[in-house]
Amino acid sequence: MIIKPHYKIGETVYIKEPFSDSYDMDRIRYKYDQYTDNYCIWENPRTMAARQARHFIEITGVRCERVQDISDEDILSEGIYKNDIALSQELKDKYPESALLRQNLINRRAFADLFDSINGKGKFQENPFCWVYSFRLVNKSFDEILELNKDVLIKLKNK
Repeated sequence: MIIKPHYKIGETVYIKEPFSDSYDMDRIRYKYDQYTDNYCIWENPRTMAARQARHFIEITGVRCERVQDISDEDILSEGIYKNDIALSQELKDKYPESALLRQNLINRRAFADLFDSINGKGKFQENPFCWVYSFRLVNKSFDEILELNKDVLIKLKNK
Protein backbone atom coordinates (compact mmCIF):
# COMPACT_ATOMS: atom_id res chain seq x y z
CA MET A 1 0.00 0.00 0.00
CA ILE A 2 1.37 3.41 -1.01
CA ILE A 3 0.33 6.37 1.11
CA LYS A 4 0.87 9.83 -0.33
CA PRO A 5 0.85 13.15 1.53
CA HIS A 6 -2.20 15.40 1.24
CA TYR A 7 -0.11 18.35 0.03
CA LYS A 8 2.87 18.69 -2.30
CA ILE A 9 5.84 21.06 -2.21
CA GLY A 10 4.90 24.32 -3.91
CA GLU A 11 1.18 23.91 -3.26
CA THR A 12 -0.66 26.83 -1.64
CA VAL A 13 -3.38 26.02 0.88
CA TYR A 14 -5.60 28.10 3.11
CA ILE A 15 -5.85 28.01 6.87
CA LYS A 16 -9.31 27.22 8.17
CA GLU A 17 -10.51 29.02 11.29
CA PRO A 18 -13.80 29.56 13.13
CA PHE A 19 -15.80 32.30 11.40
CA SER A 20 -19.21 33.93 11.36
CA ASP A 21 -21.22 35.59 8.65
CA SER A 22 -24.50 35.57 10.53
CA TYR A 23 -24.89 39.35 10.97
CA ASP A 24 -23.49 40.81 7.81
CA MET A 25 -23.33 38.66 4.67
CA ASP A 26 -20.77 41.02 3.08
CA ARG A 27 -18.30 40.72 5.93
CA ILE A 28 -16.76 37.61 7.47
CA ARG A 29 -15.87 37.79 11.14
CA TYR A 30 -13.09 35.64 12.56
CA LYS A 31 -13.24 34.23 16.07
CA TYR A 32 -9.68 35.14 16.97
CA ASP A 33 -9.75 38.65 15.53
CA GLN A 34 -9.30 41.30 18.22
CA TYR A 35 -12.12 43.41 16.72
CA THR A 36 -14.75 40.69 16.87
CA ASP A 37 -17.69 40.84 19.25
CA ASN A 38 -18.72 37.80 21.27
CA TYR A 39 -22.32 37.66 20.02
CA CYS A 40 -21.56 35.84 16.77
CA ILE A 41 -22.57 32.27 16.11
CA TRP A 42 -19.29 30.60 15.19
CA GLU A 43 -19.20 28.22 12.25
CA ASN A 44 -17.02 25.12 12.27
CA PRO A 45 -13.66 25.81 10.55
CA ARG A 46 -14.17 22.68 8.43
CA THR A 47 -16.96 24.46 6.57
CA MET A 48 -14.84 27.51 5.69
CA ALA A 49 -14.58 28.14 1.95
CA ALA A 50 -11.25 29.22 0.45
CA ARG A 51 -12.76 32.57 -0.56
CA GLN A 52 -13.43 33.34 3.13
CA ALA A 53 -9.83 32.62 4.22
CA ARG A 54 -7.44 35.35 5.24
CA HIS A 55 -4.31 33.20 5.74
CA PHE A 56 -2.56 31.09 3.12
CA ILE A 57 0.61 28.98 3.34
CA GLU A 58 2.90 27.56 0.70
CA ILE A 59 4.23 24.06 1.38
CA THR A 60 8.05 24.17 1.32
CA GLY A 61 8.86 20.66 2.56
CA VAL A 62 7.23 17.29 3.20
CA ARG A 63 8.64 14.33 5.09
CA CYS A 64 7.31 11.26 6.87
CA GLU A 65 8.31 10.32 10.41
CA ARG A 66 7.04 8.52 13.48
CA VAL A 67 5.06 10.79 15.77
CA GLN A 68 7.34 10.12 18.75
CA ASP A 69 10.36 11.30 16.72
CA ILE A 70 9.14 14.89 16.97
CA SER A 71 11.93 17.20 18.11
CA ASP A 72 11.70 19.45 21.15
CA GLU A 73 11.84 22.48 18.81
CA ASP A 74 8.96 21.11 16.72
CA ILE A 75 6.88 20.55 19.87
CA LEU A 76 7.36 24.23 20.70
CA SER A 77 6.49 25.24 17.12
CA GLU A 78 3.24 23.29 17.52
CA GLY A 79 2.40 25.73 20.32
CA ILE A 80 3.08 23.33 23.18
CA TYR A 81 4.56 24.84 26.33
CA LYS A 82 3.25 23.64 29.66
CA ASN A 83 4.07 25.04 33.06
CA ASP A 84 3.49 22.00 35.28
CA ILE A 85 5.09 22.70 38.65
CA ALA A 86 4.09 19.35 40.20
CA LEU A 87 5.51 17.33 37.31
CA SER A 88 8.62 19.52 37.27
CA GLN A 89 9.19 18.74 40.93
CA GLU A 90 8.69 15.02 40.28
CA LEU A 91 11.23 15.10 37.44
CA LYS A 92 13.68 17.15 39.51
CA ASP A 93 14.60 14.02 41.48
CA LYS A 94 15.31 12.09 38.26
CA TYR A 95 17.09 14.90 36.40
CA PRO A 96 18.43 17.35 39.01
CA GLU A 97 21.07 18.84 36.68
CA SER A 98 18.92 20.05 33.78
CA ALA A 99 15.92 22.35 34.00
CA LEU A 100 15.77 22.42 30.18
CA LEU A 101 15.53 18.62 29.98
CA ARG A 102 12.73 18.63 32.57
CA GLN A 103 10.84 21.32 30.63
CA ASN A 104 11.24 19.37 27.37
CA LEU A 105 9.87 16.21 29.02
CA ILE A 106 6.89 18.17 30.36
CA ASN A 107 6.22 19.62 26.89
CA ARG A 108 6.56 16.16 25.30
CA ARG A 109 3.99 14.74 27.74
CA ALA A 110 1.64 17.66 26.97
CA PHE A 111 2.09 17.02 23.22
CA ALA A 112 1.31 13.31 23.73
CA ASP A 113 -1.86 14.25 25.65
CA LEU A 114 -2.93 16.62 22.88
CA PHE A 115 -2.20 14.02 20.19
CA ASP A 116 -4.29 11.43 22.07
CA SER A 117 -7.15 13.91 22.55
CA ILE A 118 -7.31 14.45 18.77
CA ASN A 119 -6.54 10.93 17.51
CA GLY A 120 -7.79 8.66 20.31
CA LYS A 121 -6.44 7.42 23.61
CA GLY A 122 -3.17 5.54 23.29
CA LYS A 123 -2.44 6.67 19.72
CA PHE A 124 0.77 8.50 20.71
CA GLN A 125 2.06 5.32 22.36
CA GLU A 126 1.34 3.37 19.14
CA ASN A 127 3.84 5.73 17.44
CA PRO A 128 2.16 5.96 14.01
CA PHE A 129 3.77 7.48 10.93
CA CYS A 130 2.72 11.05 10.16
CA TRP A 131 3.40 13.69 7.52
CA VAL A 132 5.48 16.66 8.61
CA TYR A 133 5.02 19.81 6.53
CA SER A 134 7.26 22.86 6.38
CA PHE A 135 5.62 26.01 5.06
CA ARG A 136 5.86 29.75 4.67
CA LEU A 137 3.11 32.31 5.11
CA VAL A 138 1.82 33.77 1.84
CA ASN A 139 0.46 37.30 2.09
CA LYS A 140 -1.87 37.27 -0.88
CA SER A 141 -5.61 37.41 -1.34
CA PHE A 142 -7.68 34.47 -2.55
CA ASP A 143 -8.01 36.07 -6.01
CA GLU A 144 -4.23 36.57 -6.32
CA ILE A 145 -3.60 32.94 -5.35
CA LEU A 146 -6.28 31.79 -7.78
CA GLU A 147 -4.56 33.72 -10.57
CA LEU A 148 -1.13 32.26 -9.69
CA ASN A 149 -2.52 28.70 -9.70
CA LYS A 150 -4.72 29.03 -12.78
CA ASP A 151 -2.80 26.36 -14.73
CA VAL A 152 -3.27 23.83 -11.92
CA LEU A 153 -6.99 24.60 -11.73
CA ILE A 154 -7.39 24.18 -15.48
CA LYS A 155 -5.70 20.76 -15.30
CA LEU A 156 -8.01 19.73 -12.45
CA LYS A 157 -11.07 20.97 -14.32
CA ASN A 158 -10.15 18.96 -17.41
CA LYS A 159 -9.70 15.65 -15.50
